[in-house]
Amino acid sequence: KDVMSSPLASVPLEATLKEVAQVIIGGNSRLGVFEGNSLVGVITASDFIKTLPKDEGLVDDFMVKSVVLVDQEMPLRAIVDMLGRNRIGSVIIAQKEKPMGIFTERDLFSSFLATGKTLSTKVGPACSSPLITVPAGTSIQQVAATMALKHIRHLPVVSGDKVVGIITARDLAKVYAK
Repeated sequence: KDVMSSPLASVPLEATLKEVAQVIIGGNSRLGVFEGNSLVGVITASDFIKTLPKDEGLVDDFMVKSVVLVDQEMPLRAIVDMLGRNRIGSVIIAQKEKPMGIFTERDLFSSFLATGKTLSTKVGPACSSPLITVPAGTSIQQVAATMALKHIRHLPVVSGDKVVGIITARDLAKVYAK
C-alpha cells in the first residue's frame, strides 16, 4: 500500500494497439485493461514482442543509440545507482572493453536480491552471458522474433564487434505508436 503506484494507468478493452502503445511510450510500462469497471487484464511493453505489424522498418530506426558499457569488476551498488540515475533498465558488461554480457533489472532481482548477494558483489559473474545481439540493419520483425524466442526484453545491436545501440520491449511499442 505504501509503495504501490497509484492510480493504475489504464486503457479500455476496446483500445487499439496504437492507442495502448502511445500510453506505454508515454511512460506507463504496465496498464490495467478494463471492461467497464472490471479489471480484465494487464498489458505491458513486453506484450508488443509477441506480435508486430509487417514491414515496419529496421532496428536502426527504433533503437536507443546511447548504451552504457561497464566493466565486469564493477560492484552491484554502482550498477544499481547507474540504472536509477540514468533511468535505464540495463547495462552492457565488458571484459577488457569487449562486451560479454548484459545486466538488467530482472538480473538484479533474480541473481542478486533473491540469492542474498550483497551490493558489493561484482557484477560480471552474475550478468546474463553470452551476450545475445542482432546486427544493425536487422528487420524489426526479426528483432521481435529474437526477443520472443530468447525471452528477453533488452537486445543490444552491433556493428562488427561494437555495440551501437540497444532495443527494448518499450522501443518496440514505438512501432505501433507511429
